[in-house]
Formats: sequence, C-alpha cells, structure tokens
Amino acid sequence: MMNSDTLSPRNIFLFMAAFVAIAVFAYFYVASFALGYRAVFVMHGGAVLFLGCAIFLRNLSRFLLFAAVFCIPLQFGYHIIHQPVLEIESQPFVAGIRIDCVDVILVLLYAHWAVLISRDKGRRRVRFGHPIGTVLLIWIAYCFVSSFWTSVQLRYSIFEVIELLKGYLFYVYLVNNVSSKEDFLAVVYGLFASTVAHALYIVVQYITKMNYTVHAELVEYVGPEGFRSAGFFGSPDAASAFISIIFPVAVAYFVCFRGELRRLGTLVLIGLFGIAIMCTKVRATGFAVLISSVSILWICYLRGWMSSRRMTKLVLVGGLLLLLVIPFSVERFRTGTYGEDRIPLLLTAVNMFKEHAALGVGTNNYAFRVAPYIPLKMKYSWTYIVHNEYLLRLAETGVIGFLIYYFLILLVFIRLVQSTGSPDPWVFVVSAGLLAAMIGSLLHRMVSIYHYVSFFTEWCVIMAMAEVMFTFERERRAKASAGAKSGKAGRDV
Repeated sequence: MMNSDTLSPRNIFLFMAAFVAIAVFAYFYVASFALGYRAVFVMHGGAVLFLGCAIFLRNLSRFLLFAAVFCIPLQFGYHIIHQPVLEIESQPFVAGIRIDCVDVILVLLYAHWAVLISRDKGRRRVRFGHPIGTVLLIWIAYCFVSSFWTSVQLRYSIFEVIELLKGYLFYVYLVNNVSSKEDFLAVVYGLFASTVAHALYIVVQYITKMNYTVHAELVEYVGPEGFRSAGFFGSPDAASAFISIIFPVAVAYFVCFRGELRRLGTLVLIGLFGIAIMCTKVRATGFAVLISSVSILWICYLRGWMSSRRMTKLVLVGGLLLLLVIPFSVERFRTGTYGEDRIPLLLTAVNMFKEHAALGVGTNNYAFRVAPYIPLKMKYSWTYIVHNEYLLRLAETGVIGFLIYYFLILLVFIRLVQSTGSPDPWVFVVSAGLLAAMIGSLLHRMVSIYHYVSFFTEWCVIMAMAEVMFTFERERRAKASAGAKSGKAGRDV
C-alpha cells in the first residue's frame, strides 16, 4: 500500500537512477559475452570475489588468503611477455612473464600487511622462515646467477626465476601472517577446496570425454590405454600430482577426527580423489598414493592417534579396495607401455648431465639443449622433456643446484616430522598428511617431471605450512615449559 512518501521527488529520482544503473549493467553484462570466455570468467569470478569480501569483511585478509590458495591450480592470468617455443616438442617450464589471479590477490595481502607494519611502528618483525626460507632464497639466487654462465637462452632462465620469486613471496607472507588457528584453517580449507574442484573437473572430463582446460584449449589424451582426463591445465601427470598431495591429508583427517558426519564427508572426498586419479590413468601416482596411504596409517599409529586394532581394520578395508581396482589396473598395464618409450628421455638427460655436471645447462634451458644429447640410435624417438625430476634438476642446475634443492626438501621433511609430535589434531593431521605425501613423492619424482608453475606455488605453500606448524608447536612447548616452571615456583613458595 502506497503512502505519501512513495512518490516523492527524491524516491522517484532514486528509482530512476537504480533503473538506469541496472539497465547499463545488463547491457555490458550481455555485451561481455561477445568478448570471449575470459571476459565472462573474469566478470563472474570478480562478482564472487566481491561477494565473499562483503560477507567476510571483518576477516577480509583471511578470506583473500583462502582465495589465493584456492586459485593456485587455475593458472588464470595474462602474459605481459609471452615467447612460446613452438618448434621444439620439449617445452620449457615457463615461456614468459605473466600476471596471475593469485598474484593480484597477493598484492592486496601485502598491501594490508604493509599497513599493519606501519601501524605497529616497526615493532612487527619480518621473518623469512629460516632455515627453509633461507635455503629457498639461496636456491633461487643460484638458479639466477649460474644461468649467466650456462644458459644459451638467458631470458627463459629469467622467466623461471621470476616465477620462483613469486612463489617465495607467497612463502614469506604465509610465514609472517599465519599466526592463528583461523588463518591456518583458511589455508587448509583453500588447499582442500582447490583439490575438490580439480577432482570434480577431472571426473567431468572423463564422463564427457572433453579435455578442455580452464584456458578453453582442447587437449586430446587418447591412446592405447583409452581416454585420459587432463585436468585444469592439460596434463594428466600434473593433475594427478596435485591431488596426491592432499589425498593423505584427507586420510589422516578420517583417522583422527571423530563424528559420523565428518567421517562420511571425508570418506566421500577420499573416494572422489581416488576416482579422479584413476581417470588420469597415471600409474606412478597410483603407486605414490598407495605408499603415502600406508605411510599415513603408520605415522598415525606411531604417534598414538590410532590403535593397532583400528589400524588392522583400515588395512583390511584398504586391501579390499585394492582388489576392486585390480581389473582397472590390469587393463591399464595391458594397454599401456612399461616405460620403454621413456628410455630415450632418460639417456638424453644422463648425457646432458655428464657433460655439464657442475652447473648444468641453465635454468629453464633443457628444451634448447636437448637435441645434441639424444643417443644416435634414438635420434628420431620421442624428444620431450625427461620424466624424472631428479635427472631434470641435475641436467639444468648441475650437482650444486641439485644438492641445494634436495637439501631444501630434507629441511621440509625434518620440520614436518617435528610437527607430527603435536597434540593439536589439526596440526598433526596436516603435518602427518603432507609428510606422507612427500614420502610418496620420492617414487613419483622418478617417473614424473614434478616441476610445473602452479605446482611450485603450491609447494611454496606447503613449505610455509611446515614452518608455521613447527612455530605453533615450538610456542606450545614454550608455554607448557613456562607453566610448569611457574607451577613449581608456586609449590616451592
């Protein structure tokens, strides 16, 4: 029912202004569809982002942190410089300088952090997560400096170093700003959410038999083994590697947390992750997940989070599930190769390393140096990049770079082992799950590149989480020790 104020000049003006604004927005919204899928993606993604910012306004930095972690595997951005190597089958790690959606969110987070530092008048100390952060920076510096002596395509080495530095900046932000359980959970939820989205995408690809990447490029993976899902960015190996990181974390959550609803939901996620890995048909990931699953059960048992009786039950259930997937595994081995097609790749990398043992051929330069090192008898064989991260590191960065990089991995191992002693269930679940994933990756790295742009960014997140969890555990022990001393002093009085 209208009143006298409804038709006032002020209200009529507001109604007309709202109508014009909605009409203009509707026009540009419809017109944007003609600009291509990127414009549509950016418009809807921006709408969701601003909606989330509005909902989580009081914890805006935490929401942006979740969004940054979630967007890592999307690889959605714009190249400032793009120099693809079209005539070489073996593509480099990165072929240009790009601005990713993760970079944009990270700039906002750094701006907020800068405001906090300025308000604190210098009392807020910037940490670099020593020793992991220090060794990571040393490795990046080595990749940059050594390339001046070794690279035949120095600009491609610089391209990779820039990507490595962006990952390092993500690491530094997390180490300094994940200081509460809520921040910690925002990162964990981001990792889980991105993995669930990726797994669902892979399953949809397998059902529809359409391997469109998030860049709207169609990648065909159909061979003797049949159709293979290629994931967000067109690589079954990369897609399965992403999922294999979070898989053991989900298993650890299922083991350690109580509640029927929680367990049922986690069991559904574990099943989704397993089905997605099967859709990629990457056998090495299957073995890595098997190793990491056994490892996480053993870690949970050793740390007292699971009884021997329950462990026996889970092993039996796991054995039953393995029996169910045997027909699929047999079919995959029957139709696929047994690695003989990759022998030329391995021999090529070995030949390259033998000639450049100390410093390698240069960061991101494997693709430009591969041709002279292919064995003569295999000159016309597959010349793609070697599917072995150990040999790839040796060939590109030499023994020195190889030792620095794997010393970094050893430090992460040590930090995660130390954090598994925490009584906090979340710290234990994440540290034990990531530790088990790294144990499984030792095999996976032997038959996979394990070196992708998005994967490195997520690897930096994992390194930061290892340092953050160690810090949580150290602070807990310090408080417990201080409490024990004060209690003893009180009794003495």
